[in-house]
Amino acid sequence: MSLDISVSNPATGEEMEMNWLRNPFGLCSWAEDTLLYEAKLEAVPEEQSLWFVINHWSYDKSANVNKPLFLQVVQRYGGVILSVEKGYFWFPLDRFPDNLAYHLEPGKSIDALRSSLRDGNVINGDITYYQDKIGLPIEQCAKFVRLGRSDLARYKDWYRDLIRFAEILQTPEAVFYCSN
Repeated sequence: MSLDISVSNPATGEEMEMNWLRNPFGLCSWAEDTLLYEAKLEAVPEEQSLWFVINHWSYDKSANVNKPLFLQVVQRYGGVILSVEKGYFWFPLDRFPDNLAYHLEPGKSIDALRSSLRDGNVINGDITYYQDKIGLPIEQCAKFVRLGRSDLARYKDWYRDLIRFAEILQTPEAVFYCSN
């Protein structure tokens, strides 16, 4: 399933669309996990989460989008995301992809790798662990999975686009649409 959001301003003709389909690890979840890790938070209240503001007003609820909240949440996350120097893909420990585990520790079983990571051991020097999730550096992960241009700059560019989207949405004439 994919998420499609769009905004248009009939008065200016400005339009913007965003789609999450092409990212196998989820752009929204990447941003959520990045905020939690970098800000050392346990959780974010649901109504203040990026997932909520992007998904809550879908289909027939799109006209009711809370524009100021959308911008506030997007900017809050952006303040953290755009300042990170090292990006990670985050995987729940019990769902760490077998194909990635194989590349990290060839010949080691996935269960042995999970056990090792659960104990806080570092493999290949860059993997981190936070709140029962394994953080694999984006660039390292891209070596094993075909992601096209996959580096932290790409994810920051996506987030800058999301900020621009939220800014366009603030005009009174702007029309929001979400399908998920």
